[in-house]
Amino acid sequence: MPNDRFRIVRCPASTWTVAPAVVVLQLIACAGDPGDSGRHIVGSPGPTAGQSASGGGGAAAASGSPDFGNSVQPPGSGSSAPAAGAAAPAGAGAGSECGAVSQMAQTMLQPADIIFGIDTSGSMSEEVAEVQQNLNRFSQQIIDSGIDVRVIVLSALQGTAMPGGVTVDGPCIAPPLGSGQCPADSNPPAYVHVDQTVASWDVLDVYINAYPNYRSHLREGSLKTFVTISDDNADSETSPFGILGLRPVLHTAEDFIAAVANLEPSSPVWSNWRYSGIYSFSLCPSAQFGAVGAVHEDLVKRTGGVAGDLCLQEFDPVFDALAQGVTTAVTLACDWEIPPSPAGGAFDKGKTNVQLSLDGVVEHPLKVSDASTCGTLEGWHYDDETQPAKVVVCPSTCARIQAAAEAQVDLLFGCQTMTVE
Repeated sequence: MPNDRFRIVRCPASTWTVAPAVVVLQLIACAGDPGDSGRHIVGSPGPTAGQSASGGGGAAAASGSPDFGNSVQPPGSGSSAPAAGAAAPAGAGAGSECGAVSQMAQTMLQPADIIFGIDTSGSMSEEVAEVQQNLNRFSQQIIDSGIDVRVIVLSALQGTAMPGGVTVDGPCIAPPLGSGQCPADSNPPAYVHVDQTVASWDVLDVYINAYPNYRSHLREGSLKTFVTISDDNADSETSPFGILGLRPVLHTAEDFIAAVANLEPSSPVWSNWRYSGIYSFSLCPSAQFGAVGAVHEDLVKRTGGVAGDLCLQEFDPVFDALAQGVTTAVTLACDWEIPPSPAGGAFDKGKTNVQLSLDGVVEHPLKVSDASTCGTLEGWHYDDETQPAKVVVCPSTCARIQAAAEAQVDLLFGCQTMTVE
């Protein structure tokens, strides 16, 4: 990732380049204090919503009171007209009372939530030690790229007693990621260790069945990555486990993909996920019962994840590749902070609209009631309908913003919200 990810083009626009895309985020609010640093009063004949200040003409002085939603030429009344078939915000026509103050905003990368499923069967002691050694370096690489990362580990804790007097050791992660207080090494929110035994054959089942134990640590808009580390396949049909009738419920890639989709079918929380893993690529001595990780490989290919060959027993470069896979897959976040109201004004959650300019085409997505109603719909919603702090676009709209070669997102405050009927 380039170090100059954020480049101020000209107040109040902020541009981030992700080859080949250029995304400009501009927040538009109604008239405030012209002397407030980082803000421009936008009025005729100055730039309209959807244009940067460099598009011509300086900002004109505002007239009228500083109330949030009064005065000044309305957003969308200039050359950046809505695309055919798209409605403009109510009250945004000529002569309306809707005004605008644009405020520079910093575009953000989406966060990353990484869920490790670590096989802690007796044959995995060396691999568990490698996880313990590499997890701090792995997470720091992602943090250094500017991504807010959370790591969740599903495995037995260090020194876990098993039936028959057997003791298994899961990893214990040192600071700064973990607490280093073994076996209770969790250090939330950055790192959470869920005490969960993972056998060599059931990791896919564990991801789904243990979901209530780690759901609260996941974020809705994050890129989620499952990372499996196992010397067995997820389908132990030919191993002693399978012969004993211990074949997992989820034993194909299709099974697991369907199970993830059913975790929260009415929520976008699983709209963006991948599967990565370190498993045996061939029938090598390190492979449990000579098992090749065919199901893991299938999931990696289907979801665009990263794979490392456990047979090589070279873990540093594999963890580097896993970290690079996360940083490469992360894109712009599709939510934006609602800016503070200008002095003397008050935010009205019923007077917010979103304006997009995607590859030169301007449109106004409608507001849906909440995240659960997005589905395949285009639109946006608040993060919290009662006390909104962010505007969040639905997954379908988010995908189009992130796919555009050039995109501009304007938040318009002061005109009646356009909603899906």
